[in-house]
Amino acid sequence: MIKKEQQRILKIFLVTSLFLHLSLAKDLINTSVIDASDVLPKSVFIFGDIHSRFSFNDYYDENSNKVALGSLFQDNLSFNDILEDEDPAFRDITEGALRAYGINDFSDLAGSHGASFSIKTKVDNFFLGYGLTKKLSIFGLLPRVNITTNFSNKFTSSSKLQNLLTKLKSDGNYSQAEKIEKITNNPILYKLEEYNYNPQYIGQKSNWGDLRIFSRYNAYKSNLLNTTLGLLVAFPTGSTDHLDDFMKLYIGDNQYDLGLEALQEVILTKQFKSLLSFQYINQLPFTSNYRIPINSNNPLSPDIDNFTRINFGDQIKTAFQSTYEFNKLFSFAAGYQFQMKSTDRYSGSKYESRRYNYLEENTNQRMHSYFMGFTINTIQAFLKKKFILPINLTTTYTHQFAGKNVPISHELQVSLLSFYK
Repeated sequence: MIKKEQQRILKIFLVTSLFLHLSLAKDLINTSVIDASDVLPKSVFIFGDIHSRFSFNDYYDENSNKVALGSLFQDNLSFNDILEDEDPAFRDITEGALRAYGINDFSDLAGSHGASFSIKTKVDNFFLGYGLTKKLSIFGLLPRVNITTNFSNKFTSSSKLQNLLTKLKSDGNYSQAEKIEKITNNPILYKLEEYNYNPQYIGQKSNWGDLRIFSRYNAYKSNLLNTTLGLLVAFPTGSTDHLDDFMKLYIGDNQYDLGLEALQEVILTKQFKSLLSFQYINQLPFTSNYRIPINSNNPLSPDIDNFTRINFGDQIKTAFQSTYEFNKLFSFAAGYQFQMKSTDRYSGSKYESRRYNYLEENTNQRMHSYFMGFTINTIQAFLKKKFILPINLTTTYTHQFAGKNVPISHELQVSLLSFYK
């Protein structure tokens, strides 16, 4: 039943979930990454808000080709597609009706289906840190996510289908005509209702995301080098989608994440320095209820395994940035970031293993991004009593220029952090 079309549509809703994770999450997300290897002074607090806005119109497919988002919703519907309904009685009756009204080539065009889709995401990360010692600091990050979506679809009947429906109604076959119209006018909704999904498209959703705690330890510091190591943990505090939701808008996952990171800063001059960072995230397995696909073409399914074992792929991120300080107040940074995620793994005992494997297709990801931004830091001016508050204000733009199985986003981030002792 319109299996190719369903597969294309579902990919879009899976794509939307990628925007809701700033770090330590199911999928890769393109975010601003201007960083520093410094730790906080002992007994000093840092707190503030990191505000991000995302938008996208394209994505990189499994072949790393740039594809317009709208193209995923464009598909032609043949009379054969109408006959693929799982109800044998309907299929036999409809096939007979088509032949009776002169339609013998079922590959003929019944109509064209298209849709429009857009999503906007705003994330406010509430940030808090504390210097435990001169070399060790601990930080917490709690996101508040707001998502706004718009989705609409439209089916345009071919002249053959219009003539068929007119003849059926004129001959009194109203139920047959209504059934065909219901399938063709909104094939996705038809299948969602049959499988007991919630077919409503979420217009707006807002909730807390997963809590992230991380620490950084200054392992070595000299006039030339600054080496920092870090540990990261994510807790499943965010909201998750209901099993029957068709439009998946993940704000949190059910699993814990553990991570390691290393940052190496090279101080070339008093004004110019470079930073190389590496991060590894292990996403721990968990068990949850999940719909298991019937075949590889159709992601929609009525079959539920309440004990599906899920292990999202591990992530690796490395970045290189350079920072130039114009003076103690202003600085500019720019750099490159590479991210990759291994294939997600699904397993269970209720259905055949191949059906769980369908969920793993195209879940490995790659992403290449560039970023740039300005920072205003008033700490030195505050210490000299030339500014009223010790703050760090950073505005950053991030965009990826290559990737695989990831959306192409444009992110603008404004970070406002303040210090207190």
